[in-house]
Amino acid sequence: MAVPHTRGFTLIGAGAVASTLAAAFLQQGWRMLGVFGRTAESHRAEALRLEHDLGAAPLDAACQASELVVIAVPDGQIGLVVGDLAATEVEWKSRTVFHTSGALSSEVLEPLRQAGAVTAAVHPLQSFPGPAQPAALVDAFVTVEGDAAAGRLARELFGAAGAQVVQVTREDKVAVHAAASVISNFTVTIAALAREILQTTRLGERELVGMLQPLLEGTVANIRERGPDRALTGPVVRGDIETVTRHVQLLTERAPHLLTVYVAIATETVRIARRTARLSSADAMEILDRVIEALPVPPAEGGD
Repeated sequence: MAVPHTRGFTLIGAGAVASTLAAAFLQQGWRMLGVFGRTAESHRAEALRLEHDLGAAPLDAACQASELVVIAVPDGQIGLVVGDLAATEVEWKSRTVFHTSGALSSEVLEPLRQAGAVTAAVHPLQSFPGPAQPAALVDAFVTVEGDAAAGRLARELFGAAGAQVVQVTREDKVAVHAAASVISNFTVTIAALAREILQTTRLGERELVGMLQPLLEGTVANIRERGPDRALTGPVVRGDIETVTRHVQLLTERAPHLLTVYVAIATETVRIARRTARLSSADAMEILDRVIEALPVPPAEGGD
């Protein structure tokens, strides 16, 4: 088989993360030697091949010619891809294999490691809503867990892309991913809930779109400058029991399906306010009583 091409990589996956990493590595002078997709991604992989004028080399030939293989497919497909790769006749010694899952450790790459590859789980803590956005890596944190040699290559590649690379343990990887999911995904959820509350008013679409944006941006700026504990403002941390009560009453009337989420978030907000000694114990208890008593009581099983 062919000798590995210096600074060549093969990409398995063709979504937003895969195309962003491909663009970032190409900017550094690496050569993309193959792009492959599974099922729903196959048409995107073909588009990337055409865009970069790649030939139709089979998977094993592309991997054999590459120094690096990047697996950037959904978590449930990584094990299948690893199985496919391990079944080839590729000489894995002297090759590096990354996967980009935030939740899975490098353990899923063990068959390739046993075959001689150095492996790592490499996860950019960044959202990629669209394809090929290497600028999104600038100042983003990237976690690396796995072999030391693979970690060195990750630091080289992502460091050159402007990212900050952090080594994590296998045990801490899921905790980091959970935190990243909360801040990224649930912020969107809360924004959608806030918009849903506004939709119960007579406001027009212009106000619905624009009213919350400055608040969100200002909150993010405050968190950046002061940290989440000290950035907290609003009726809960002020001990404004009557305002919290009015919020609960409004939701009961207009959006009762949001009460459970409001109570959960308000309860955690009380805990933060108490932790920073900005809310008295008495006010905390009163707020908790007001919000919890607003929850609908489920019918008793087997009741009349």
